[in-house]
Amino acid sequence: MRFTRTSQMLSVAAIAVLSLSACGGGSTESSMGGGTTDAVIVVDGSEPQNPLIPTSTNEVGGGAILDLIFAGLVSYDADGKPQNEMAESIETEDAQNYTITLKEGKTFTNGDPVTANSFVDAWNYGAAAKNAQLSSYFFESIEGYDEASAEGSTVETMSGLTVVDDRTFTVKLAQPESDWPLRLGYSAFFPLPAAALEDPAAFGENPIGNGPYKFASEGAWQHNQQIELVPNDEYEGPQAAQNGGVTFKIYQNDTTAYQDLISDNLDVLKTIPTSDIKNFKNDLGERSIESPYAGNQTIAVPYYLPNWEGEAGKLRRQAL
Repeated sequence: MRFTRTSQMLSVAAIAVLSLSACGGGSTESSMGGGTTDAVIVVDGSEPQNPLIPTSTNEVGGGAILDLIFAGLVSYDADGKPQNEMAESIETEDAQNYTITLKEGKTFTNGDPVTANSFVDAWNYGAAAKNAQLSSYFFESIEGYDEASAEGSTVETMSGLTVVDDRTFTVKLAQPESDWPLRLGYSAFFPLPAAALEDPAAFGENPIGNGPYKFASEGAWQHNQQIELVPNDEYEGPQAAQNGGVTFKIYQNDTTAYQDLISDNLDVLKTIPTSDIKNFKNDLGERSIESPYAGNQTIAVPYYLPNWEGEAGKLRRQAL
């Protein structure tokens, strides 16, 4: 499961503003800079579970990538406060009918404009049952979601979404929700270019976004090894890159990543292994940051395994 979008953005914001002086000796150099430093930041990551399509990415490994290569209607600052990103305005008079106007001149990294259809088509794709998107339920507030998402449904669009013009679309919710705009920075609500819906499988391997970073090359995703991102020079927004790129180095466990961190082969590690909690301050000194974040960790019973099903499984669950 993903962390909350707020906690994701706290990490993303930190990555975007890191300078060379804050990095370990493992940083490499790049000719591409964001105006501050040309250092490439090496961050710990995990292999994305699925192709990188926003509406079907619901785990941390893929989510961390999407949060850097896409920009939604809103984003969140380092304190978790929402701010307009692609949206020029999100207006409502009754908390049920919303009019969304996009900023002018925004584009995807392939040059396609970001339009109202980029959002409406992406949301409809995410909601339609036939596409089996893992984050489909994020659209359940929108009128017509029930029909589009019902098992076996052939309905491909939600009645609550209407494109007015290239920069404007309206959203009708099934009922009033005054806090609905707050969730629009989550990755399920990201826009998609037409190429994504024409060939989702190919797109998921080499996504085309509109955010502060982009894939370094067509083969930037080296499965189970690393994913290389470079700044998107066309991006204009509150999260502009201030480094030469971000490389997510894929690890199988936190212990190996921690050893790379203290050996200066890794710049950022988001989670300290339990076995090293007592030592990390001495190991890292001023390189460590300790602060609260909006996240949660849980231990859940794996109902999909035979040992936890039926009467015997019930008794085992009660024993726990």
